[in-house]
Amino acid sequence: MQHAFLSIDTIKGESKDAEHKDWIEIESFNQDVLQPRSATASSAGGTTAARVEMTPIELNKRIDLASTALFQACANGTTFPKARIEFMRADKDGNAINYYTIELLNVLVHRVSTALGHDGMPSEQVQLSFGAIKWSYTQQKQGGGTGGKTVAQWSNTNNKPTYTVS
Repeated sequence: MQHAFLSIDTIKGESKDAEHKDWIEIESFNQDVLQPRSATASSAGGTTAARVEMTPIELNKRIDLASTALFQACANGTTFPKARIEFMRADKDGNAINYYTIELLNVLVHRVSTALGHDGMPSEQVQLSFGAIKWSYTQQKQGGGTGGKTVAQWSNTNNKPTYTVS
């Protein structure tokens, strides 16, 4: 069992999962973080780094209760204070473990595309732009339960490793 869910401010989805009731169920996810290469070399001779490029987070989902609200938010250019994506999987006993979380600040519904899938069911691709992001990964122990945790963060607004937009 692996599932992913999105919570974005006041937009309700149709998830019936006990821990993610009314969240938006996600079928696939993509995010690119790109460090552009500069043609100039540093004084030490290595490639120099530039400002990081973070593409909008791309989610694929089925048409659901959230669909019209996402279209409206995109059309209006609504910026939401925060959003959260949680990735779940089962431990050895079948208990759901939140092993990966993405938190976003200053979230804009950048794009919503609808298409008819091969199975005849409509689905959507939703892109979310953001001012800041925090990634958290929780290790799953082989014997069950959770282990260590790692966290990283970045503010696109401030161009530094903080989870703020001011």
